Amino acid sequence: MGTAACMTEEVSCIVEWLRLHNQNKLPEQQITFWGFDMQFANITVRELKAKYLTKQLLSISPYYKLDSLPKWKITDKSNQEKWKMLETALLQYKTNIETQEQQSYADLIAKLQQYFELKSAKNFTERIIIRDRCMAENIIKTQQRTS
Repeated sequence: MGTAACMTEEVSCIVEWLRLHNQNKLPEQQITFWGFDMQFANITVRELKAKYLTKQLLSISPYYKLDSLPKWKITDKSNQEKWKMLETALLQYKTNIETQEQQSYADLIAKLQQYFELKSAKNFTERIIIRDRCMAENIIKTQQRTS
């Protein structure tokens, strides 16, 4: 988008806070920093597939080919319909995830939802507003979980 959203004092502070938080924690108590930026779905898709999704879910329909999601032209109505079907399937799949992993899975789905919202923006100004709001929401969620 032409700006370095991650090169801010706020992001630097949250990274330092995460480092300090994890310093004396057991590995299972540490917070993993995956980023707060939802502009690139390919990273989220790769993590989602690697950690949670089975080939069975991915082969149900051509609509569920997650790898193609970052290439979709979001303004295309048929892609909006595909996203709704994919989103529904992903949310339903959450029940197959172990309880302790459900929040992490939900976070990945939320990031895809943010990505779709961002790509659906009507203009550059709206994209900046959505991006900044989503990044702030992601930072707040991380802080609330560790407080």
